Amino acid sequence: MRPTPLPARCRTPSASSKDSRKEIQRSGSSTTGVWSVGSVTSGQSQTLIITATPTATGTYTTTAAISGTPAQFDAVAANNSATNTITVQPTADVAIVKTVSAGPYYNGQAVTFTITASNSGPNSASGIVVKDLLPAGFTYQSAVASGSSTYNQTTGNWTIGTMATGQAGTTILTITAVINTNGSLTNTAEITAATSFDNNSANNTSSASINVLSASDIAVTSTVSAGPYNINQPVTITVTATNFGPDASAGLVLTNTIPTGLTVQSATAPAGTSYNATTGQWTIGTLPSGAGTTLTIVALPTATGTFTTSSAVTTNTVTDNAPGNNSSSQTITVAPTANVSVNVAASPTDPSNTFTNNSAVDYTITVANSGPSPANNVQTTFSLPAGFTFVSVTPGTATYNSATGVWTVISLPSGQSASIVVRANPPAGATGTNTYTANATVTATEFDNLLANNSNSATITTGNALDADVAVAITAANGPYYVGQNVVYTVIAGNNGPATANNVNVTNTLPAGLTFVSATPSTGTYNSATGVWTLGNMAVNTNPTLTITATPTALGTYTTTTTKSAQTNTDYVPGNNTSSSIISISPTADVGLSTSLSPGPYYVGDTIEFTISATNYGPSPASNIVIYAPYPVGSQRIGAILPSGTTYN
Repeated sequence: MRPTPLPARCRTPSASSKDSRKEIQRSGSSTTGVWSVGSVTSGQSQTLIITATPTATGTYTTTAAISGTPAQFDAVAANNSATNTITVQPTADVAIVKTVSAGPYYNGQAVTFTITASNSGPNSASGIVVKDLLPAGFTYQSAVASGSSTYNQTTGNWTIGTMATGQAGTTILTITAVINTNGSLTNTAEITAATSFDNNSANNTSSASINVLSASDIAVTSTVSAGPYNINQPVTITVTATNFGPDASAGLVLTNTIPTGLTVQSATAPAGTSYNATTGQWTIGTLPSGAGTTLTIVALPTATGTFTTSSAVTTNTVTDNAPGNNSSSQTITVAPTANVSVNVAASPTDPSNTFTNNSAVDYTITVANSGPSPANNVQTTFSLPAGFTFVSVTPGTATYNSATGVWTVISLPSGQSASIVVRANPPAGATGTNTYTANATVTATEFDNLLANNSNSATITTGNALDADVAVAITAANGPYYVGQNVVYTVIAGNNGPATANNVNVTNTLPAGLTFVSATPSTGTYNSATGVWTLGNMAVNTNPTLTITATPTALGTYTTTTTKSAQTNTDYVPGNNTSSSIISISPTADVGLSTSLSPGPYYVGDTIEFTISATNYGPSPASNIVIYAPYPVGSQRIGAILPSGTTYN
């Protein structure tokens, strides 16, 4: 039979691709398909192996047949040919390439993986599935699959479906994930399914590896205490550092900038941290992930204006993957401060230098500015006592409204003061004793940091022109005081007016335990039996005295009282008509010594007795008595006779 060539879509590989076992054993031609076998011994076999590569899909039949007429008769011609049929399936070289976004890479940072699929043919491919399941160390965030392909984050399957021959660069999957650990991480993608045979599996997987460094996200926030803000009023600045992780910080330092015009008074840093007021550096060190720490700074504004405080991370040996929140600032506007005060003082105009019902009163109103800023539009409201009538104001140039009582000072520099005197008359027809209070309050445009001195008052007591205020006082000479030792008392009686005090008596009462010794009045007479000091009439502003000497007779505490006991005209201030002096008496003991000798004459070698006697003449017991009594020079001690309970050295 004639030989049958290979089907048109099967090609014979080149000689270099053949296995040595497949070479033709006898002469023949691969072009004609003729295998020249030659002679074959009975029972012997010869084998030809032909390797061919399909170039198209389909069903192909190959037939081998003995051609020509052999030299010998072939008794069985039915086996002189053989046929094989094959069905060729499609092939496609589908490849994937994975890349990762550029580093460096930090814990907590988002990274993007890109997988690109291509089909080098020779046929289209279908049923393509690529698996890319994120390994531990990544947290899935999002994915974008091109075309009609889909991605399942749970299974990691990227279902592509069909790719045409030569399709490249258009089938892409991007996966964005957040790193949640440190160290070396590898993400691998592989083709896990395709209905077409892939004749090149070497490009069916692709990996991307990264090395992850530690990172901490330090967020800085700052606040200031609520305004308004004024000179010399403390401002509290609160700075908080929070680590949003994912790793702990190391060597963390924040620098706080306090501008000129604000002076740091104090700072409170949490335990384990420190604050340097000179450099403004707050040294935190290690701050664990998820932890926060707060610094409190108290600053005092010293000038007006707008001031900005800032706090920022200046050192962190662990990379911060979100530096945009590493600083914070606050701006405040400081206004002036003026500490204004007012004082009211009342002065009598009566010649007696006392307040009377029918004489005018001069009120001196003084406003002062302790600063530190000038005070503007200083207004003082002065309220006369009820019933008083305005007479005049000094100086006459003062801006004072007698109807409203408002005194206006346009500007008062720091450290300066101003005064006016307002004269007013008490209510007409007043009699007896009367008490009146005048009040003043002050305000200014500027903030006042001390309101306690913004108001003041003056209270006076008036009496009739014929009344007299007699005051008495008693004092004892400086102690200590002892039994039997004289004590000297001084009694003073004074007439504060406004009139002469008539028929004045002052009674001095010595308590039991004090014995009267003597008395010396500067004016008038003193009766030691009754204790009455008769002064008679006392002119205004006179202050006669009485000196009384007394002797304590026993231990104890004694109160001596002086009381104004008589006056024929009215005393309109009775509260000063009595005075007392209290003293405490300590013990007194008079210890006396006497000595005597045994009768003489005295010779060398004789025994002589020296007798020493100690006697307490009172009036109090004596204790802890020590007597120095050495032996006479030139004598030799023989012995001593002691009273019971005493010792002699």
